Amino acid sequence: MSSTRSFWKPSPPPAELVKGKDVKSEAEMKQIPDAAISASKSTDKSSHQTEQGKKMIPILAEQTIVQSDILKINENFKKRKQIVSKQIEVSSDSVRLSFYDNAEVDGDSISVFLNGKLVIAHQELSERAFNVYIALDSTKELNEVSMFAENLGKYPPNTALMVISDGDKRYETFLSSDFKGNATILLKLHRNSIAGN
Repeated sequence: MSSTRSFWKPSPPPAELVKGKDVKSEAEMKQIPDAAISASKSTDKSSHQTEQGKKMIPILAEQTIVQSDILKINENFKKRKQIVSKQIEVSSDSVRLSFYDNAEVDGDSISVFLNGKLVIAHQELSERAFNVYIALDSTKELNEVSMFAENLGKYPPNTALMVISDGDKRYETFLSSDFKGNATILLKLHRNSIAGN
């Protein structure tokens, strides 16, 4: 007669514990700014996760949506008036633009254009700056930097503080855009520094 012995085996850890580690990694990844594309403020932030290739299909789908958004932004930009608020003379042919929310952070989202061409889109304004580096067209006497309002936030209109870094010089200007007009700054390149006069 054969005897059967039973051995106690430890049960696997609960599913909640395994998920907990993944959730932490996901939360950490959400804190990393998406500098690769200008659509980092998508409504489905979880689709940015690329850990172990799990989210590749949602990201591709999101990029398709962004392309259609870009076409719509360009169309609406052309329909709105260019409201020039200031002209600034700069010495460098490449400058950095830093954008902040001008007042209470209320969900303002903008796109930035240089000479009518989209530079960056879907950027939400906050107390922390996001930076845009632009190369000025030296063949133009004036380069146009425009702020396009994607929404009006909680408290219209869409307002921003823009800081222009030109070498060791800084210029601050306040911008205000709505669905009728794009706030525009004119940048004039200082010719004497190029000609050596």
